[in-house]
Amino acid sequence: MSNTDKETMMKILSFSENIISKYEAIAQETGESFNIFDIANIETDERIVCRILFELLSTKGRHGQGGLYLEIFLRDCLKMDFNKADIQSAQVHREYFADGRPIDIVIEIGNRFIPIEVKIYAGDQWGQCYDYWRFAQKRDKGAKVAYLTRRGSLPSPESKGKLQDKEIICLSFEHNILDWLKKCLVLPETSKKVSVCEILRQFASTIKKFTNQVEDGQMNEIMDMIQETPDRVKAAINIASSISAIRTQILGKIADILQNEHNLNLIKQQHENCYYFAMKDPTTLFQINYATSTSNAVWAGVMSNIETTPALKTDGYKMKGKTIRGENDFHMLFDEEYLKSCVSDILRYYNNAE
Repeated sequence: MSNTDKETMMKILSFSENIISKYEAIAQETGESFNIFDIANIETDERIVCRILFELLSTKGRHGQGGLYLEIFLRDCLKMDFNKADIQSAQVHREYFADGRPIDIVIEIGNRFIPIEVKIYAGDQWGQCYDYWRFAQKRDKGAKVAYLTRRGSLPSPESKGKLQDKEIICLSFEHNILDWLKKCLVLPETSKKVSVCEILRQFASTIKKFTNQVEDGQMNEIMDMIQETPDRVKAAINIASSISAIRTQILGKIADILQNEHNLNLIKQQHENCYYFAMKDPTTLFQINYATSTSNAVWAGVMSNIETTPALKTDGYKMKGKTIRGENDFHMLFDEEYLKSCVSDILRYYNNAE
């Protein structure tokens, strides 16, 4: 790499830092950075997110809007139209048990039964979506499984089983849920309720963070700055390509902590961003990885119910632990003491749950 290339890269980083600092200062001044989801560290807790979605979808929700939000969700996200009477009589359930397995959210409306499975960082379980679909078919022959993820991806083959793609409605937080929230926010009925407006805004902002979306103004300024010259575009590509190496380095630090501080043995490295460590129980593993190839959040925890086969089959596992989040506080992932405390917390949480 030439000195000119290095200088261009340093300029891009410096300009970007200035732009980010400017928008952070604006957020502080306006109070936008005061986000209860971020402060309480619950922004990617699937149980909390499901509770919020359930409350917004429920016609009896404390938002006081009746079936307004549900109607928009059914029409724009699921592409289903229902009359007002059906919407007002709809029942929305949270953790609806289907033959012993809890479905995150279920909507019963008219003669339709709609199971919704929510995934942010957690992995699929063996036969999960297939079992939900079979259960739903007993109540609604036209039932499909709505599968809500950060990017709108399909469930894993292990979760799908014999379920065909046409029986799955893929939804994304990135587009579907954000668009839905925006439409709820502009309703005249919503604007009259300050508390509801603020929660919806904070929820939307939280979703933007865990889907790696920068606010439009900030992103546009950075893009315009990079595209001013071909050299800057080239330098930006080189910077982006180095992120994978940084992720691998961070996971390597956590791996060292597990091996040196807790005497866990590495038994498999699935790829550069996923490690499995043996624990005393042969059906239990400690896993660390990045949730997705584009994520800045480290997903870590204890996996139990593992089938002890040479291929290390991890389908159907149960998860106990916490997530080492770096999505909003990426710099914390370079703090060794912080990483040590996170690992200890996860192991302590697992031991207490046993």
